[in-house]
Amino acid sequence: MIGSHNALTFHDSLPMFHLDGKIELTTGQGTSAGRKASNDDATAVHIPEDELLTTHKGIVAVIADGVSSADAAAEAAQLCTRRFISDYYASPEIWTTKHSGQNVLTTLNRELYNNGKTYRTAEKGFICTLSVVIFKSHTAHIFHIGDTRIYRLRNGTLKQLTEDHNQQINAETSYLSRAMGLDSQARIDYSTVDLQEGDTFLLTTDGLHENIDEPRIITLLESNQGNPDKCCSMLIDEAYAMNSKDNISCITLNITKLPENSREEIDHRLTQLPFPPPLTKGQTLDGYKVIDEIHASSRSQVYQVEDEETGTAYAMKTPSLNFEDDDAYIERFIMESWIGARINSPNVAHVIEQQRPRSCLYFLLEFVPGISLSRWEEENHLPQLQTVREIAQQMTKGLRAFHRKEILHQDLKPDNIMIDRHGRIKIVDFGSCRVAGFEEICGPIERDLILGTVDYTAPEYQLRLPAGTWSDLFSLGCILYFLLTGEHPYGPQFSKCRKRADFEKLKYRPSYHFNPDIPVWVDGALEKAVKVKPEERYEAHSKFMADLNKPNPDFVEKNRIPLVERNPLLFWKTLCGILAAIIAILLLMLANG
Repeated sequence: MIGSHNALTFHDSLPMFHLDGKIELTTGQGTSAGRKASNDDATAVHIPEDELLTTHKGIVAVIADGVSSADAAAEAAQLCTRRFISDYYASPEIWTTKHSGQNVLTTLNRELYNNGKTYRTAEKGFICTLSVVIFKSHTAHIFHIGDTRIYRLRNGTLKQLTEDHNQQINAETSYLSRAMGLDSQARIDYSTVDLQEGDTFLLTTDGLHENIDEPRIITLLESNQGNPDKCCSMLIDEAYAMNSKDNISCITLNITKLPENSREEIDHRLTQLPFPPPLTKGQTLDGYKVIDEIHASSRSQVYQVEDEETGTAYAMKTPSLNFEDDDAYIERFIMESWIGARINSPNVAHVIEQQRPRSCLYFLLEFVPGISLSRWEEENHLPQLQTVREIAQQMTKGLRAFHRKEILHQDLKPDNIMIDRHGRIKIVDFGSCRVAGFEEICGPIERDLILGTVDYTAPEYQLRLPAGTWSDLFSLGCILYFLLTGEHPYGPQFSKCRKRADFEKLKYRPSYHFNPDIPVWVDGALEKAVKVKPEERYEAHSKFMADLNKPNPDFVEKNRIPLVERNPLLFWKTLCGILAAIIAILLLMLANG
């Protein structure tokens, strides 16, 4: 190293990272003040020790460059690198990488911008550029703002993966157009690239990449792949020797192996616990005594059990022996318990964290004393509208708890909703849920594309179209329609539809045809919620609930529809009554001569 820039710092790095079935890589990082009196750069690499965090959140590398004209440049760079890592790993693990990263950076930018207000102008406060790469499964997720850079070296070709956010004034002058803390709203670039074994990623500040040409960078990266710290040292030395007048920092990450989860490895991991046998009343499993069987189907069994130590009642769900060799089924069963443990809502049954080791595959939920909504509808045929509104409000709260964590329920139906004697609602089944964050994790198991019950499942599932919160809204609308009428909005023909043309032939059946007590404007809200085309439904559950409780002027217009169209049965009953009265009067007149 060149002695005149001895303010060189190399952080602790792991020469090799390996977890069974995870990414293997070597990494190095270094930062130097260079010819400046202080160092406003910051670098960080975090490789979680927790295997689950590595799988669901990935490995993170961050580089930041404090803007020299800002008074708190170094503080901004240090804050960004430190806080991005801590806040990203603290974000819900079932969020997508994109959603987690963008939320963290939005919050960080707001904090930097507000801190900058203590200075004469925000532009003189907490300002820095930032580049982040997250390795997750077979994908690199990139977040970027400013003029730090991320490169990828693959098969001798160096590619810049980020775009400098500089506004050129003339051939010699430019200014930074985007940076963390510069504006109240930060525009963060996000992109993804695939990973291949042998890839090398390089993160740099402008003090390095503005002073070394790409052919020389390639040479240094290729000749030092086995020693990443030495590579960083040589890159920094070379930038200094080329008369860099700025701080100089870099991170190198060499991908040596990507996950190769074989079918045998997955079989081993998922089948460590055997399936339990069918249980009968009075039997005990791991200290839980079976009180009764609540539900049984070809896919699972649910029992009411009692903890023999505490006397606490739980619901125990066990997998069906029919699927003992089905990897996709086992994965989904395990996923169901994982989801239920992370949803926190009074209207969603919570999965219980078990204190005792399990001898076989099952999970415990809170016991909900009550009956299914389908059974409740049988006992309370055509309930009052206000009662259905209260049920809808609770169901919406439960669904929001899923959607806030980027989870779609996908199988909302009366059999999956419990109601107790006080009218309290609990969503109790998560076996068909789709978790956005897990879709980023590669694996050989093929997941079901169509889940749920056809009668309440949105058409987009059958048509292989994108699903979203609007899909759960369709199911909610169908359930409320069923409670108010005992019917399906499109009749029995709906469950037979398979192609787009089939769905286009469907005709909505107004709810007041089956229940004359339903106001036309309420029917208008129901009709919009269950539109066949997703883009014609409500954008938010809150708007649907508002229209269920208060007349929407657009739907009130339906009152102008003739009674014979709005309610044919009531029309003909009324007409017959009038005719009968007229005939009676005529007969009476004839009798009186």
